[in-house]
Amino acid sequence: MKPAILIPLALLLTAAHGFTQERKPSSLTELAAYRGPDRESILYAGAKTEGKVTWYTSLAGASYKELAKAFSTRYPGVEVEPFRAPGASKGARVEWIPMDLVPTNVGSAAIAANPPHPHAALLMADFLLSPEGQGLLAKFYYGSAAKAQPFKEWRPEHGLTTEQYEKKLSHCDDLLNFIAHR
Repeated sequence: MKPAILIPLALLLTAAHGFTQERKPSSLTELAAYRGPDRESILYAGAKTEGKVTWYTSLAGASYKELAKAFSTRYPGVEVEPFRAPGASKGARVEWIPMDLVPTNVGSAAIAANPPHPHAALLMADFLLSPEGQGLLAKFYYGSAAKAQPFKEWRPEHGLTTEQYEKKLSHCDDLLNFIAHR
């Protein structure tokens, strides 16, 4: 190849490389999906700017206080504001809507759809799911979805068709509504 062809080709490849570099995530959706090696530093920088995270939790006793302290120690400049409410209460920052009886699991972490402190919220969720957070939860005898349990897991839908499962689910819903509305 002649040098006159190589120079434009090199410029074209350099420009194309600039367009393909990942830009830093900014929206909550982008932040949640971002898995780059600098995820923690991006979330921490944003969380420090936000200054705090409000953590809605049902954990009791010293467990949530120790988790909040460990988070604040690991991420100085980000205050954890735990909020516990045993149901609807005056001054609650979230409206609690009573629902019918629903079978569910415990031990999950979720982020509000439009959190006032999105970086801090994601950083808190990451911390709770991290080995450090899971270790603290284990210290207070909370289970972990990441560990094998000492009992056989049972999944009611295993081996059923969608139609069969929906029929059984409908029966369970009817039964729960009957029990809850007596």
